Amino acid sequence: MTTTPRTRWGRAALWLRFYVGRSVSLDAETLRLRRWPARERAAFIASKTAALPAIQAGRPADVRAGDVLFRATSAVDLGTFQSCLLDVHDEIVVGGVLDGIEAPVVVDVGANVGQFAAAIRTFVPGARIVSVEPDPQTHAKLAHNLGAMGGARCHQVAVGERREVLTLHRHHVSVMATLRPSDVEDYDPDHTVEVDVVPIDGLTADLERVDLLKIDVEGFEVEALRGARETLQRTRYLLIEVGLGREASGANLEALALVRELVPTARIVRFGRPLGGVEDPICQDVLIALQA
Repeated sequence: MTTTPRTRWGRAALWLRFYVGRSVSLDAETLRLRRWPARERAAFIASKTAALPAIQAGRPADVRAGDVLFRATSAVDLGTFQSCLLDVHDEIVVGGVLDGIEAPVVVDVGANVGQFAAAIRTFVPGARIVSVEPDPQTHAKLAHNLGAMGGARCHQVAVGERREVLTLHRHHVSVMATLRPSDVEDYDPDHTVEVDVVPIDGLTADLERVDLLKIDVEGFEVEALRGARETLQRTRYLLIEVGLGREASGANLEALALVRELVPTARIVRFGRPLGGVEDPICQDVLIALQA
């Protein structure tokens, strides 16, 4: 049987190849961001370049993007942060998703160490951030990055349809931690942690509105949406990762069908950059407008 790149390396290698191996390419893309002042773009790349030796030596380093200070502890942290800057610019800023809103509310589910939240704050300094990350080790890094921003809060829980305790399967690439591990990925059965699972509705009950709800929970998207029925009714935009490479429900067309079922007015307004590249995409973000 022929072994494909996907089965040889899996998504972990694609993360490394796409987000880290393309560092120079990402810098070139960063320089063309027209809604980010040229001086700040150049300062970010200089800050990233200065941080690389420490990160490559296994030490944490702070990277500045505008007024945001983001601490990276690995090359993947740094690469995903830079990619988030590109994606937030193209999907959120250029699209005007948060324009004209005073202190927009952004709920970041599957926050990892705060890459997406930091990117949002880079372009929308007044945004109120609510981040959700279940892994206690990763959450500690998230709390540090959100603490440096101010005006943000974070919850150390996973999300699902109901309150329960489930096993989180960790991965050496922390952004791939999941409640639903894949047989083709390198998940060590001994490298797990029990985490509390709560519905998104419980986390947002005190919010009158949500301007942007981002969900990236590595194959548990359908369950997350089922626990967000009330939240979706008062959410303006949903940004969710979908993919066809996962066997179970998760982030695939079932998630889109469920969104339409819960919010009949929902419509897709933009697709983000595909992970793995356009030649071999395995998942990508979909931006959905929920209010007519």
